[in-house]
Amino acid sequence: MAASLFIALIITARACGGHFNMGVTIAIYIVEGRKWYWNFKIALCIIIADILGAYTGISIACGL
Repeated sequence: MAASLFIALIITARACGGHFNMGVTIAIYIVEGRKWYWNFKIALCIIIADILGAYTGISIACGL
């Protein structure tokens, strides 16, 4: 389990910073990102992608 998470983080770190949880994205935005407006746009895009990814995964799982 830990190895698969590590590999997923390595693969996606450049694209999304490895944020696989909206809680992590919101926490990092609150701690570091409120200084700049464009960080809000990035955080919002990551949160929307998380939600869409969750719905896609549920749809695929229900379709099986």
